[in-house]
Amino acid sequence: VGSEMCIRDRYRRVQLAGLHKYWLAKIYNTPSYTNHILIIPRMQVHEEFKKKHKCPLKHAEEGKVVTRFPPEPSGYLHIGHAKALIVNYYYAKMFNGKMIVRFDDTNPSKENLDFVDSIIRDIKTLGITPDTVTYTSDYFAEFMKFMEKFIKEGNAYADDTPKDLMKEERTKGIESKHREDSVEDNLKHWKEMIEGTPEGQKWCIRGKLNMKDKVKCCLLYTSDAADDSLRVDLGGRR
Repeated sequence: VGSEMCIRDRYRRVQLAGLHKYWLAKIYNTPSYTNHILIIPRMQVHEEFKKKHKCPLKHAEEGKVVTRFPPEPSGYLHIGHAKALIVNYYYAKMFNGKMIVRFDDTNPSKENLDFVDSIIRDIKTLGITPDTVTYTSDYFAEFMKFMEKFIKEGNAYADDTPKDLMKEERTKGIESKHREDSVEDNLKHWKEMIEGTPEGQKWCIRGKLNMKDKVKCCLLYTSDAADDSLRVDLGGRR
C-alpha cells in the first residue's frame, strides 16, 4: 500500500504472516477481502476455527456500531494502516453498522492533495467502501465556537511561551505565566490567532489542566489550523 514498502511495512508483513489464521478468520465472511488483500497468505479456514475467532464486540448492538479510520493526508498508507482499515471495516459490517473515513486535515503545512487521492485509491484497492468520508476541517467553525466557550468558562488560556521552555515547564510541573491571564486578554489573543496576524501566530490555546497531575499537557489549538492559505484544496471532493 502506498508508493513502496519501507522497513516498517516489511516488519508488519512478517507480523501479519504469522497471524494469518487469525486475520483470515476475521475477514472470511467478506469475499472482497480475500479477493483484494494480497499481503495476507491465503489458507482454508475450518468452520470451528472461524467460529472461535469471530471475536464479536462486547455489548455491540445490531445496526449501531460505528467505526472510524482517521488518516492524516501527509503521507502514504502503509501495511499497519491496512490492518486498521480491515479491522474497522470488518466489525462495522459484522453488525450492519457504518465505517467512517475521516481525513484529519488539521496540519495543513504538511498535507498534500496527492496524499488524499492516494489514500482514497488504496482504500478502494483493499476492497473497502466507507459509508461516509468526512474532513475534520469541515467542523472548524463548530470547534471554534467550543474553543471560545472554553476560554470564557476559564478552562483554556492563550500562551506564547517558547516551545523549549513550555516543554521544560511541563516536565517540571511549572504553570505558565499566562495561565491566570484574564478572559478578556485570552479572547483578544484568540481573535488574533483566528485572523492569522503576525502576533496571533505566536500564540496557542492550552487547556487549564492540573500541572501536578501525570497528564498535564493539553494543546487545544495552534495558529496553523486557522491559516486558510495552507489548507489542502480538496476541490469538490467533499
